[in-house]
Amino acid sequence: MPEALLDDTVTTAVAERVPASAHLSDLLQSHFDRAARELKESDAALPALIARKAASDAALKGLYATARAVPEAAEEKNYQE
Repeated sequence: MPEALLDDTVTTAVAERVPASAHLSDLLQSHFDRAARELKESDAALPALIARKAASDAALKGLYATARAVPEAAEEKNYQE
């Protein structure tokens, strides 16, 4: 097999399998954009989640206080798992 033909075959095969630099750059940029958008969305959701946790903690504290103050309340259906 002539060397020029072999070189051309290998070069063509590599070119077909390796993305063009512009395409690769676009892929990476879209990945970084998506990651930044997801981070922004999760940062925006965090205060609401913290507030929900605080409300849950307060509700649980109230349930425990009721269970301590009125032990027979712990036998109620609402206190059972």
